[in-house]
Amino acid sequence: MKRCILAEHAAANRTAPRRTGCILISSLLFMALHLTKGWATAGMVPIVLGAGILLGLLARSSGSLIPGMIGHILMDIGLFAFLVDWDSWRLWRATHQSDRCR
Repeated sequence: MKRCILAEHAAANRTAPRRTGCILISSLLFMALHLTKGWATAGMVPIVLGAGILLGLLARSSGSLIPGMIGHILMDIGLFAFLVDWDSWRLWRATHQSDRCR
């Protein structure tokens, strides 16, 4: 029994570098696709690469893409909240609400 567990652990350690390489490659692709947008800047490279690595590690540890998809949605919401010019939005909303009330 103990020998079987050791053999499984050794097999898992042999595949770990390959999985890490896959996460790095998918993170580079994630970064390349996300930084082709018009709003992307060069300063975002480490942030987007780090996000790709974190989402890849999350997918590997959970065994599912669903937690990574939820994480991506949460990051998009946070990015939207950070990038929105809230004063302009409030002004736009105030002018459009007054039109609706008339």
